[in-house]
This record gives sequence, structure tokens and C-alpha cells, in this order.
Amino acid sequence: MTSFRLAEFVPQRWRGQRELTVFAPDGTRLRAVRPAAGDTVFAALTRQGLQLPSNCGGGQSCGLCEVRVRDQAPKPTSPDKAQLRAGKFKEGRRLACNMKFDADLAIEVSGGADLWAEHERVRPKMMTVVAIMADLLPIMCGSGTGSEVMSRIAAPMVGGMISSTVLTLCVIPALYALVKQWQLRRELHKASMQTVEVVVPVTSAQ
Repeated sequence: MTSFRLAEFVPQRWRGQRELTVFAPDGTRLRAVRPAAGDTVFAALTRQGLQLPSNCGGGQSCGLCEVRVRDQAPKPTSPDKAQLRAGKFKEGRRLACNMKFDADLAIEVSGGADLWAEHERVRPKMMTVVAIMADLLPIMCGSGTGSEVMSRIAAPMVGGMISSTVLTLCVIPALYALVKQWQLRRELHKASMQTVEVVVPVTSAQ
């Protein structure tokens, strides 16, 4: 399930731009992006290659895309109150899928630079695979002298490049995402089960 906003149907060039600065939990500045006004933090980061943990695709129902606002955080909305503990509101934590840009914003994301690492490795990985495959395919499909021997050598190398690419770019990230989402759901469940102790002062009777 996903949600839509009226601003998403208006061209971005008509909506103006805002600045989103992303920090790691240790305070390291990761990068700054310029999303269109009216976009949500979740959508803006997704366009920049940062896919926050989410089971609902930005539908405000799973509570996994939690970020912390470094400056003055907006008022918590109904999805924030439904998915986050009250104590997190004071820390400035909000759901990225429910926080839209009305002004410049600075946030912290759990995981920091590691969230962009896999996205930034896709281009060099694909360049390497294409270069190797371009060399191996003529050898595997050749028909000249010694081609029978060389094709037997090139065929398993081509298969290995294809399988390693699928594992690196599809299977392993998918498994990591499943494990990470399971861990986040477990942490959210533990947090929801914790009870808040309230200490009531008792005055002695005079």
C-alpha cells in the first residue's frame, strides 16, 4: 500500500525547491539534496538512492522509516502517534513517509553512509561486468581454430559473471533488507511492550 499527495501531481518545477541535509547518527554530514516543495522525506530520499526501511512503501502504516529532525521538528501527526512511542517525539523523531517539505530541513538517518553504499556500487559493478562479458562473448561464440577449447573455458566464466551479478545486486540486498526489517519490527515490538513508570509524589499529612 502506498499513499498519494496532491502535490505529487504538480510538476516539480512549479513547486519550487527546498534543501534537505542528511546526517549520520554520529553527526557526520552525508549529503544535501534539493527536493521539490510538497514532497515527503521518504520520496525525496528514494529518488536519491536512499531506500529507508519500509514494508508499506511509504504508506504510513509500518513505522519503519523513522528519522530524527535535528532542528525544530514538526508537530506529530496521527500516523506518528500511531507508530512511534511518545518519548520519541521529544527527541524529534518522525516518520519520513509522513513528513513533507514546507521549509529546509536537516535530519539524521540510522545506518548513515551505509544506506547509500550499495547504490553507489551498482555503476562500477555493472561497468566491470559489461567489460568482461564483451571480451568473453566473442571467445565463447567464435568458430575459428581452437574455438572448441576456448568456448569451453569462456562459457563457465560467462555463467559465473551472470550469477555473481544477480547475487550481488538482487539476492544479497534482498536478504539483508528482510533481516533488517525483521530486526526493526522486533525492536518496535519490544519498545511497545515496555511500560512507563509514573512516580506520584505523596505528601505526608500534617
